[in-house]
Amino acid sequence: MTPKIKISPDKQISILSFIRFGRLSDSEIGLITSLIAIREGLSVTLDSSTINEIESVTGLNSAAISTYLHRLGKKGVIKKSGRVINFHPIYSAIDSKSLLISFE
Repeated sequence: MTPKIKISPDKQISILSFIRFGRLSDSEIGLITSLIAIREGLSVTLDSSTINEIESVTGLNSAAISTYLHRLGKKGVIKKSGRVINFHPIYSAIDSKSLLISFE
């Protein structure tokens, strides 16, 4: 039997973020994970329903979300242009499925 490792999307985000940007807080990882789950391509538009969904998933209020988005922008993880958030290309390969690494 070939050994395999299954990596969930939130762990993928954590690993890729650490490699590219250094250590991010658990709240920042949670916010990125929830944004990537609802994204279209490499961007997401922040409207009131999106913010409400993020608040319910992460448990953060809108002020905290705004603060974390600002920090993520300063670190280069995202670029915010008005209500549109663009993700770094490193996140393009992440989808809702777990990554399966097989050692053959």
